[in-house]
Amino acid sequence: MRTTARSPFLMLGALVFLGSFLMPRARNTELPRGVPLSPPPPVVQAPAGATEPDALSKSLSSTARLEANGDDVGAAADKEKQLRVLTKNAPEMFKQVGEKGLLIRAEGELRTLKSAVLAYWIRNGNKYPADIHATLVDTVGEMLPKPLTDPFDSDPVNHTYGYVLGSDPTFGDYFAIFTRGPAGDSTPEWDAAAQKFTFKGSGQVVSNAPVARH
Repeated sequence: MRTTARSPFLMLGALVFLGSFLMPRARNTELPRGVPLSPPPPVVQAPAGATEPDALSKSLSSTARLEANGDDVGAAADKEKQLRVLTKNAPEMFKQVGEKGLLIRAEGELRTLKSAVLAYWIRNGNKYPADIHATLVDTVGEMLPKPLTDPFDSDPVNHTYGYVLGSDPTFGDYFAIFTRGPAGDSTPEWDAAAQKFTFKGSGQVVSNAPVARH
C-alpha cells in the first residue's frame, strides 16, 4: 500500500477544522448603539491629616447629611449669618425682656399703692397721705406691710415710686403715683383745662383723676 509524506499534515488540518466547530464561541460584549456608559463613581478627597478610612467615612456622612437635609452651601451660609446677628443682638434683647418684666411688676405695684392711698383717704377724713412709704405702712399696714421699691427709682431719696399731691378748684384734691420707666422719661403733669393727668414716655401713672398718655 502506498503512503504520502503529507498525510500527517492533512490530519492536523482536519483536527483544527473540526475543533473550530466544537469549541464554544465567545459572546459579543459590545454595547448596542445609543446605550450610554455608566459614569465612574465620584472620588472622595481625604481631608488633610486624616487616615483614609476615617476621611472617607466623614466625607460620606457629611454628604449624606447635606442630601438628607436638602441644604446647600448658600443655605448654610444664611443660617450662619442669622446666628451671628442673633448673637450680636442677644444682650440688647435680654435687656429689653428684663425691662419689660420690671415694668409689668411696677404696674402691679402702682395699682396696690393706689388702693392703699384710697384706703388711707377713707380712714383719715378724706385726706391723702403725705407720702407713700412710712405713712402708708403705719396706717394701712395690712395692705402695705413694707414700702414698695420702684425698680426704676422714680424717688431716689426714698427709693420708691413717685408721688404727686395737689388740689384743683374744680376737681378738688388729686394725687398721682408714677414710675419713670426704663428710659426715665415719664413724669405726670396736671392739665387743669382737661381735668386730668397727662404723661409721655416709657413709664406708667395711676391717679384718682383720669390719666392720658401722649
